[in-house]
Amino acid sequence: MTRRVLILGAGVTGLAAADRLLELGGCDVTVVEAEPTVGGLAATVVRDGIATDLGPHRLHSEIAEVQTLLPQLLGDRLLRVRRSSRIYLDGKWLTYPLRAGEVLRVLGVGTVARLAAAMVGAKAGRALGKMGVQPASFADAMRAAFGGAAYRKVIEPYARKVWRAEPASLSAEIARVRLPDQSLGAAFGRALRLGRRRTAGPVREFGYVRGGIGQLGEILADRIRSRGGKILLNSRATALRAANAQPAATHPPPLQVVVQQGTGQTVLDADTVISTIPLPQLGAMLPGGDEHVRSAFAKLEYLSIILVVLVAAKERLGPDHWLYFPQTPPLATRACEPKNFDASLAPAGRTALCCEITARCDEPLWAMDDGQIAAQIERELAATGLFEPRDIVSRFVLRRNWAYPIYTLGYEKSLAAVWPFLSTFPNLVTTGRQGLFNHNNIDHALVMGRCAAEAVAASTAPARQWYASLDRFSTFRIWD
Repeated sequence: MTRRVLILGAGVTGLAAADRLLELGGCDVTVVEAEPTVGGLAATVVRDGIATDLGPHRLHSEIAEVQTLLPQLLGDRLLRVRRSSRIYLDGKWLTYPLRAGEVLRVLGVGTVARLAAAMVGAKAGRALGKMGVQPASFADAMRAAFGGAAYRKVIEPYARKVWRAEPASLSAEIARVRLPDQSLGAAFGRALRLGRRRTAGPVREFGYVRGGIGQLGEILADRIRSRGGKILLNSRATALRAANAQPAATHPPPLQVVVQQGTGQTVLDADTVISTIPLPQLGAMLPGGDEHVRSAFAKLEYLSIILVVLVAAKERLGPDHWLYFPQTPPLATRACEPKNFDASLAPAGRTALCCEITARCDEPLWAMDDGQIAAQIERELAATGLFEPRDIVSRFVLRRNWAYPIYTLGYEKSLAAVWPFLSTFPNLVTTGRQGLFNHNNIDHALVMGRCAAEAVAASTAPARQWYASLDRFSTFRIWD
């Protein structure tokens, strides 16, 4: 008998799950997406002939499965790009990854000596076992790894900008997930030859999709539809409940998902549901759960992003793909020039700079008017020398919620309360960055979606085994 599988969310994870289920066969698959397009945060927006991703994206993976899958999916649309990046520090531009000679020349001998001495001291402290216990906070982990000077100069201000929180309130898990050998502090260590000699570090060459990263989602969506799957856009799931039906002896009761479509509602029946939506939203949709569980869902916080896209009447602003701003000002944490990823993303004589700002939805920054925030970004970035004010001919602002999980101290306790509750729904699994509260990249999203699909294909009640096996994703690292 064909099983009905409903997937909540048409981001990369949800699409990968649907694609894999249809590949395995035996399931009738429907994807429900609240937005008018597929791709989630890996979408490409086009305005007046200018295309930009929702922030800088690239394709790079150490996972063999993904290394095989991407060429199969993308074919000749898969581009290879040699990376160029810079970092703006103390009012000056430096090549990133940092180079020893340039660091000495730009920052000065005195500054470099202080950074080096602090790093040597931190390294000696670790060697002598002065750590005692593993650091709990991100601040403690970074000081111990790279010394107080580099922490205060680069890591601390950048963490405040990115996470909108004091580093001491953030979990040391961020240091692990973000690969310390690639952090800005480690970049100083490598430049000064204080770190281990190894190949780890920022990715120097990466893959990209001709036409923008959003093409990956479109390709997956086309595969899903060609295999008989359905994708419902502009359809927001608002509630999930068990159907009033007598379950078979070997199957859990079917599930029903209430979906808002325009001004009306519809109810979709499913034998299994795969959710990729943010955990707090999923928790609010589900019946049951005591006060402790409800509180745990609510404590899981996510950052939102504001993207300011500045359109310039120039062929290029520079050669760089990523530009990093660890200090304030500017307000932006980083920026990218999409045309350097793929020349077709802007017409001749035009280019764009996509500037990313992270924010929490309950703070004044998020409430700033689009025109006000665009004007501030334009003014601050012009002051760095990237362009002249007269170069900018138009601008637009994009906003997205639920962009990045925030690993605050104690978030693990919240997850420890959430997983057992979700396990009580035997035919519901949650996956992906938002659904597993797992800060990951596109390659990880593909794997998480495919793994969820395989778990669902193998069992009519996959939940308990699924939540017991989440450690398989704990090895994921963010390659900068």
